[in-house]
Amino acid sequence: MANFYFLVGISGSGKSTWASKKAEESNALIVCPDDIRERHRVRSDKAFIIAREQIGKGLKSGKDVIFDATNTIRKWRQDNILSGKKWADKVICVVFDLPLDLCVLRNKARGEKGGRYVPENVIRRMYDQLKNNWPEFSEGFDEIIEIKN
Repeated sequence: MANFYFLVGISGSGKSTWASKKAEESNALIVCPDDIRERHRVRSDKAFIIAREQIGKGLKSGKDVIFDATNTIRKWRQDNILSGKKWADKVICVVFDLPLDLCVLRNKARGEKGGRYVPENVIRRMYDQLKNNWPEFSEGFDEIIEIKN
């Protein structure tokens, strides 16, 4: 019984931290397009193709998979949700609903520590995108969990 955890949230909202903790407790595979882009030195579109392949492979093997990406726009989520639905028992959306200012501060701190930094204007744009594209069951999710802290 494999679950597909589909993360949705802006940069700095805690998605990767949540994914790491969840993966430790359930031995889940984390698929992160940002990591794929860096590891394989490919463009975003290619990273998402590789991500879908990894999602399918993990779920087919019976392993829970966590898809760690911002996923702030509904139409961009569709292909990845459909990939998960093919092999997962449940597609669980985990949406991170944190204050914009907190996410901006976390992102800045991460960048100061040498981690992945996202420009503030991009985070603000993602925030608006998410508010206008809030996850809904009609997209194919079996469950939606909101993280607010």
